[in-house]
Amino acid sequence: MGDRLWHQIATRIEETDAELPYPQRICIAGAELLGADSMTIALVVDGGYEPLGSTDERGIRMDELQFAIGDGPSFAVHGDNDPILVEDLAHHDAVSQWPLFCDAARSHGVRGLFAFPLRIGAANLGVMTAYRTSVAALTPTQFSHGLVLSAFAAAETVRRLAGNPDRVVEAQDAITFDQSIVQFAAGMLAERLNTSIVDALVRIRAHAYASNLTVTEVAQLIASGRLVLDL
Repeated sequence: MGDRLWHQIATRIEETDAELPYPQRICIAGAELLGADSMTIALVVDGGYEPLGSTDERGIRMDELQFAIGDGPSFAVHGDNDPILVEDLAHHDAVSQWPLFCDAARSHGVRGLFAFPLRIGAANLGVMTAYRTSVAALTPTQFSHGLVLSAFAAAETVRRLAGNPDRVVEAQDAITFDQSIVQFAAGMLAERLNTSIVDALVRIRAHAYASNLTVTEVAQLIASGRLVLDL
């Protein structure tokens, strides 16, 4: 990956709408370069997930689904050094590894997924994911583009963490994973059911998956008293 490739991709990002947040501009350029239908960038720190940029709502929902159920390539790639490339989510290898996510993704029209870890040195800060509605492998050129784009995304994540300690999510139409409300709801549920926080989180995630809601939406319902979950 020479300087020319880095310059080409930086130029492609700069050519996107300058009024959009930079992570979203990376996603828009990335979707074009990788032939993706949806593209996302997410921060993953201390077990918390937060979307930073996306091309559309479907990508955000696919991200959150994986982190909600703890199943899927984007969830698995966090903490890993190498990208996870799945050209066909219906293939038996993918289904055997991520059965819950693969079934749900296909129901939303997602057929392929390519997840790139966001790494700075030894630190893994998150994940960049490209989603496709068709089955096809990344070309060698697209893979190289993905590596460069993930480096841009990792650098932007560091910049945002350093310059914006409150980490305000700017991605247009993003559905945030509000860690504070999820933890609060888990505490309420754990106390009511006399169970552990971990078990309560599992119940919240399971209900979100079964109800086609986000984890945050379920947590908000529990916290407001509009939803009561039983054992």
